[in-house]
Amino acid sequence: DSFETITDMFEKPHPDEVDPNPVMSIWYWLIFGMMMGDVGYGVVMVVLFALMIKKMRPKGNALRLFRVLMYSGVSTILWGILFGSYFGVSWNPILMSPMEKPLDMLILSIVIGACHIISGLLVKAYRNFRDKQYLAIFVDQFSWIFILIGVGLFFLPWGKSIGLWLAIGGAGLIVLFAGRKNKNVVARIGSGLYSLYGITGYLGDILSYARILALMLSSSVIAMVMNMLAGMLQSNAIGFILSLFVYLIGHVFNLAMGMLSAYIHDSRLQYIEFFNKFYEGGGIPFRPLTLQTSYVEMIHDSYQEN
Repeated sequence: DSFETITDMFEKPHPDEVDPNPVMSIWYWLIFGMMMGDVGYGVVMVVLFALMIKKMRPKGNALRLFRVLMYSGVSTILWGILFGSYFGVSWNPILMSPMEKPLDMLILSIVIGACHIISGLLVKAYRNFRDKQYLAIFVDQFSWIFILIGVGLFFLPWGKSIGLWLAIGGAGLIVLFAGRKNKNVVARIGSGLYSLYGITGYLGDILSYARILALMLSSSVIAMVMNMLAGMLQSNAIGFILSLFVYLIGHVFNLAMGMLSAYIHDSRLQYIEFFNKFYEGGGIPFRPLTLQTSYVEMIHDSYQEN
């Protein structure tokens, strides 16, 4: 799996835990494309890294990284079609134009973030189910899932009642059972109330996904500015040549900075917001028992064949 290189930069999974790569790779792919969100840039990414893989024939982590960026280019194309962005030119958005509806884009980013965090809690719930920790599934994972979904539904016109009861039910589970290791009832309730304070951490985690909007808008604004500067120079033949230079240099710079920013911030969301819900790490890669040396000294012993 090419996306293993993202996990390996954090820590390798422990043999006793669930492999995060199948779930993480989907989210990394989706969020990267959402941060870039431009059809033109996505096409360049796919073609560029496909050619680099074919011509340079990289191996190991370099090959996996190139594949991650190539696959993410496909996601960038799909999100670009939904956002109607083509090298910074807005045309016929299917979902929305982030430049025209930044508030809607912020809401979408937060919803994506909540779903991302919930999926991390579900992975932890699966591990608890596998380890037969059934009470922990409801107290440590489903309770927070109920609260997150309940808070989200509360802001919808038709979901206030359902959302309120879900949030209350989740909070009740935490207060009553989060401190289940304490035999004293008062200490158990106190520990549960203290655990409920963790909602502030979840709120901070979800707000971190506002960076998706920030990166999308910054890339779109720079692309639009480059298009405007190039258009202003097209008054004569020399200006047309200069405009091509400005257009190419501007978009190459914007693409490079966009990929770097998306790579860093997408990885950060996986490591801090997603892995924090279930991942322990600490695994050691399996390496066969072989000698790895830089130099080999050949010693020849003469012998006689009988």
